[in-house]
Amino acid sequence: MAEKIKIVFEDALALPPITLASLDGKRSFSVRANRPPESIELGEFFRGPPDPTPAIISLIAATTIPGQRAIMLDADGNAVLADPTQRPFILAGVSATAANTGGRVNVIVSGLIENDLWSFTPLSPIFVAPEGRLVQVRPQSGVLQIIGAARTPTSLLISPLSPTVLN
Repeated sequence: MAEKIKIVFEDALALPPITLASLDGKRSFSVRANRPPESIELGEFFRGPPDPTPAIISLIAATTIPGQRAIMLDADGNAVLADPTQRPFILAGVSATAANTGGRVNVIVSGLIENDLWSFTPLSPIFVAPEGRLVQVRPQSGVLQIIGAARTPTSLLISPLSPTVLN
C-alpha cells in the first residue's frame, strides 16, 4: 500500500494574545491570532471540499461562447473567450452554458464543473489557453493563469490563482 503524504499547516508567525480595552478602561478582552496546526492529506488538498457548490454569475456574451470554456471580460464588462495573450486579461471563470452574441452566459467563478469529454490528469493544475481552452500544458508566454485543478479526469475544481505575466 502506498504511503499517504500529509501537508501540515502551522502558523508562520506566533503572536502573543492581544488585549483590547475600551476608552473608559472598564471593559477589555483578549484576542489570539494563533490556531492549532492542521494536517490534510496531499490528495485532499488538491481535490478540495467534498461537494463544492459552484458560484455562478450571469454575463452578456459579446461573441458566441461555447460551454466549458474560460471566460474573460472585455472593456465593456461583457463575456468573451479568454485569451491570456491579450491585455488587459481579466478572468471571469468558466462558461457553464453556451450563448450567442448578445445572449446571457452563466459563468462559474468558483466550485466544481464536470464535462465527460475532458480527460485531465487528476490533481494537476489547469491553465487557460487562447480561445478559452482549458489545458494542462504550462504556457511559455503571455499570462500564466491557473484556473484550478483537475479533481478527476472529467472534473475541474475552479479556484483561480493570481495571474502572472510571463513576458
